[in-house]
Amino acid sequence: MSRDDAYLLDMLRFAREVIELSSGVTLDEYLSNLGKRRGIERSLELMGEAARRVSMPFRAPWHSLERHDRSKKCPRTRLR
Repeated sequence: MSRDDAYLLDMLRFAREVIELSSGVTLDEYLSNLGKRRGIERSLELMGEAARRVSMPFRAPWHSLERHDRSKKCPRTRLR
């Protein structure tokens, strides 16, 4: 297994953790449960760290995909 494969599997595992931890959880429950919130946030951080370590040659074919424009506002629930 290549390093890139390992990083992709890590990303998948952390994404599944986020889904499992957040399944059936309301926004109020999320905000009031520090342990759950920290678990979800840590899994998202680890997913980002694994994504950052994926090699540039592996990323190259995907580089041309349209990226989300962060300057555009998207509808979402405000947490605070």
